[in-house]
Order: sequence, then C-alpha cells, then structure tokens
Amino acid sequence: MEIRSDKIPVTLGGILLPDYNRNGQIDDEDAKLAISQDSYHFWINDDNDEGETEGDDIPGNSSPNSEDSNVNGVRDLVDFFPVFIDLKRYMTTMVGGPYKYFIRTNLGSMNFAYAPQLIREKSGNYLTDVDTARDLGEVKTYIITPEGIELDTAFIDKILGTEGAGIILVEGRNAAKDSLILDIVDSGGTTVFSYRLNVGLADVEQMFRHKNLTANGVITIEPDAEDPSNLLPGKAPENGEPDRLGEPTNFPDNEAGDPLNEQNFVFVHGYNVNGQQARGWHAEMFKRMYWSGSKAKFWGVTWYGWRTQQYYPIYGYRTSHYRLNVRQAFNTAGEFKNFVANVGNNVTIAAHSLGNMVVLSAIQDHGLTNFARYYMINAAVALEALDAATPTSTDMDHIDWDGYDPQLFASEWYRLFLDDTPQDERAKLTWRDRFKDIPFEKIYNFYSSSDEVFEPHPHDDVPGTEDVTLFDLTMIGRQTWALQEKLKGRNVSFDVGNVNGGWGFNLDDYYKEVLDMSAPDPNSVPKVHEKLNPEETGFLLQEPQSLRIAPFFLKHKDDGLLYMEESGSNYAKLHRDRLLAEAFPARTGAIGRNNITKLDNNNIDMPLKFSNSLPLDRSDHYWLHCDFKARAYVYVFGLYKAFYLMGVTNE
Repeated sequence: MEIRSDKIPVTLGGILLPDYNRNGQIDDEDAKLAISQDSYHFWINDDNDEGETEGDDIPGNSSPNSEDSNVNGVRDLVDFFPVFIDLKRYMTTMVGGPYKYFIRTNLGSMNFAYAPQLIREKSGNYLTDVDTARDLGEVKTYIITPEGIELDTAFIDKILGTEGAGIILVEGRNAAKDSLILDIVDSGGTTVFSYRLNVGLADVEQMFRHKNLTANGVITIEPDAEDPSNLLPGKAPENGEPDRLGEPTNFPDNEAGDPLNEQNFVFVHGYNVNGQQARGWHAEMFKRMYWSGSKAKFWGVTWYGWRTQQYYPIYGYRTSHYRLNVRQAFNTAGEFKNFVANVGNNVTIAAHSLGNMVVLSAIQDHGLTNFARYYMINAAVALEALDAATPTSTDMDHIDWDGYDPQLFASEWYRLFLDDTPQDERAKLTWRDRFKDIPFEKIYNFYSSSDEVFEPHPHDDVPGTEDVTLFDLTMIGRQTWALQEKLKGRNVSFDVGNVNGGWGFNLDDYYKEVLDMSAPDPNSVPKVHEKLNPEETGFLLQEPQSLRIAPFFLKHKDDGLLYMEESGSNYAKLHRDRLLAEAFPARTGAIGRNNITKLDNNNIDMPLKFSNSLPLDRSDHYWLHCDFKARAYVYVFGLYKAFYLMGVTNE
C-alpha cells in the first residue's frame, strides 16, 4: 500500500479495498488487512467460462475470457474480485477542485467492470445473489492501462452520494506483480492524490498444491498392462501437471489461512477426467472454496481414471472402458493413502464420482486414518458396498434372468464360501460390505436425487448396444452406471460389456442343444448350446455346492483357477479387485443418487439443500452429475460454504 497526497488529509486504512477475508463484505477488518498485507493475491482469468453452465475451466486457454471486452456470463464472475473505492469519506476534506478520478496500473495487467449494483456491505452479492449476478453477467469490461482510464462521472456521483457505493470488479489479464492505482487530478492536470493497491496476479495453479498419482494407478498385469513411465507428467499433456507440494508462489500460507489452526482440503476428481481436464477441475474447485471463505490449504489430486478415453465431435470426451478405470482406482489407493498421511493436520477429503473408489479403498484396504472428515460427492460406488443391508433393486437385475433363483446369480456366488474354515477368499467376491470398516461418523454423502448418470435403467428394458451408442443425444450420460453393472457378462460394443461372469450364462456346463436355424445352409443346420430355462435348473438348487466349480453364470476362460477348489481361494485374493470390477455386479443403486441408512443425518441431497434458483440455459430442472462444478457459483455457493463451515465446526 502506498499513499501520496498534497491536498487531502489521509487516514490510513485504504481507499482501494478488496475483500481480503472473503466474507462477502468489505469492512473494517479488510481496512486493517490493507495496512498489514503487502499485496492482494489473485489469479488471472485465462479459462473459457461461458453463460451459466459452460466452460472446461482449464487454465491457459488460447482465447481466455480476459481478452475480450465483457464479462463472459454469470459463470465468469468467479474470476473477478471486488474493489471498494472509498472516496466519500476522504472527499469531504478535499480543498479546491473540481477533480477528475483515474485508475491505472503499472503494467496493464488488469481489466475492470463497473458494479453500481453493489455496496461495500454486500460486495459479494455478485457471487451469491442470482439477480445481481445476471445483471453483471455480460457487462462491459475495460483495460486498466498504465496511462489510466477516467472513472465515469455517474459512477463518481453515486460514490459521493450513496453510502457504501463505489464497487468495481477486477479481473487479471496477465501474470504480474502490479499495482492498481487511483489518481485524483485537479483542473490544472496536477495529480494531487494517489493510492496504490499492490496486486499479485498469476496462473491459478500457483495458488494451490497438487499431487499427481497418474502413474501409480497403471495396471501392470497382463493382458491389460501398460508401462507406468508412459503416464508420467511431462510425457504427454493428458498425463497432467507435475507435483506442486510446497507453499504456493502466489498465495502464501499465512494469507490463505491461520497458521495456528492448520486446515487442509484434498480434492479427488472422478472418472473420464484426463490430466488436462483435471487441471480445470482443480482450478474451479479451488476458486469456489476460495470464495466460500475457506482458510484451508487446497490440494488437487490427479489420478488415472480416463483409460480408453476418446474425443467424439459433438459428444466430447468419452471413456468407454469403465471396469479398467475401477481397477485403476483400486491401484491408486495405496499411494493416495501415503500422500494424505503427509499432508498435515485437520484434513478434509472431498471426492467426486469414481474418485470415491480411490478414497474408500485407501481407507478400507490401506488403513488411511489421517483425515477429519470425508465428503462423498455423487459417489460412483454401490450402496451395498457401505451397507450390506441395503435392499436389492430389480432395476439392477438383467431381465434375461427373470425367473431364475438368485442363488444362481454371480452376485450371490460368494455365499457358497461363507462357512468355509479357514476362510475362502471367494467369500469376498461381492460388493456387499466392500467398505464396511470405514469410520462412518466422519463420512458425509452429498448426493443428487436427480443425478442422470445414476438414473435407474428400467428392469423391463433389455440393456444392449442401443443403450451405449452415441446416437441419441437425449440419453448421453444417462443410466450409465446401472448399465455398466447390468452389462457385465454381456458382450456389447464400445467396451461397455464383457464376457466374464455377471449376467452371462455358462453354456459350457449347463445347456440344451438346439438347431441353429440362422445357419445359411438349410441342408446343414448345426446344433448350438442354448441356456436352460428357469424351470430346468431345479437340480442345481438341490446340490448348490456343485456351483462352486461350475457356476451357472458365465466363466471366463482365463479365470479357470478361480473355479478349482485347490486354487480358487488364492486366485480370488490376488484378483479380487479385477473380478469385482469385471465379473461380479452390484444389485443396488449408486450412492451418488441415494440416501445411505447408516449415515443418518450425514446424507445431504444437494438439489434440495443447496440449489439457489436454476440456470437459464438448463433445459430441465435436474441437478446433474457434475452440476456442483458446471453450474455457475451463484447457483451452488451454499454447497461450498457448507464444505468450508463443516470443516471448521463439524456440523
């Protein structure tokens, strides 16, 4: 802060005041901080927000929002910070005049927009009040040049005539250690007063920490093996950024939070998010936690949850091979545990979608305990994995198995081994209670009862190729999670199904021979194996132990050791995660759309609790799978406030 004045008696406290403590108002505490802090730190607006729900948030866009001459929709407002020009209380002591008022920068690194709708006591309303945000969502912006730009007369009149008026919104154009300067110039062209607010601007990634676990999740076992060195940061852009574990260069820890009350916030992205997209997820999550008032050190975690991802025009990035990425989530869990163990104190973990498989496995399988609370957001994990008492849903059963006794289902095969002594590891080939030992008192389920990814796939609808192709735009993303469970054992296109376990039939051990009437030569019609009807399976239920080595569901040729008594237990132990991902379906819905009984009051239905009106460009009223990030901050700010405040109060 620097003040130069010839004609104004100056009381220290600041004339250009940002919202240092991010509490939504510019008050006396901010005036005190203006004296004690050398610079205000913020990020440059170099992403591609558009409208109210669009933008990938990846820093370093080739056509960044800050290069045009307007705010790029309500979603772009998170990239602006308010500055209160506190002229009124100083101008009452001015002598002489009339005066003109200019703002300038040393390096031209900032733009600004007038925000006459705001006053200092409600300077954050552009981020929390929908009408205010819409009013400001497309206003004109101006480059603050080194030569200066004269402030509008009507704006100055409002400052001098209205208590608390005088807010501008500022965005960063370029990374720089710059200054925002207010000059008051008399009628003779002499600058009689200057006030300088130092501003440190940088790429947002220089304001938070990052851990890259991409190479740690790679499957190294044939036939799906990859070379982990190919997934190292720097090898390819999609592998993500290198680790940034030290103090951020543009957001000192003593400015971010209270050194005497350490807090850490660790965020794990979900499925179908490559390393570049993860940069956008981390950046946007940091920005939203910043504006929520969070004082925690923010850590973004990148993991390899995008294997087989491809880009399709119109449809965007799609990752078809879900089961491979489930396995990679399990593979990542151990290193995630090691990482969190060294993060620090008072750790909050938040994970989205399949990222929750990483976290839950780290807790259950690797003994992660160094966390105070864990937020599951739209978790892509079966309800039964946390609570085996969850009733099964017929919508999760394949219609081709109607009429068959559930004892024949792949999902129930584990029951045949429950009474074995010593324990047979095949008794663990179930999603039921897969994560039963987690500390439920620390877990919060942030779900959406209208999540389209976890929408049930109706039982009477035969799942098939038409459900997983990209030709029906109305179905993109819908029912995805249920379909990947119901297509285990069913070989369909796009890598969604497979030929292992699940809802396929074992036609090697149980069949009847019928003529293949589809044969091209009517004079040579071969016989083929056809599944037994439900009424023909009674003999299996009389001798269920025979199903241990010859199950009624489809056996994969490479898993023969699983179905031998002398090798089955050890094989199950070695391959449990792969078998759960590929061969043994869940029969309950996903956590991310449902209430978990065991969590009681720790279940939060986000659209009911935190939806602050609806974006104009939504064609429906649903809170979708990624809406906690996709919707402009103003529509969901309550969620991030809760993330922050629960981390402080545990309530």
